[in-house]
Amino acid sequence: MTVTCHDCGRSGPVDDHLAMVACPGCGGVNIDVTGSDDVVLESITVNSGVREPA
Repeated sequence: MTVTCHDCGRSGPVDDHLAMVACPGCGGVNIDVTGSDDVVLESITVNSGVREPA
């Protein structure tokens, strides 16, 4: 995927999930995300809230 910012003109690859929300260069949210829509989930952490006895 590629992100293009309409505020600062930056265009580059999406390196992390935040780049799909705001421009990594200027932080602007006036962006377009183009290219493949395939996303790979690398990890997930689940907090069940259940504590095991010590």
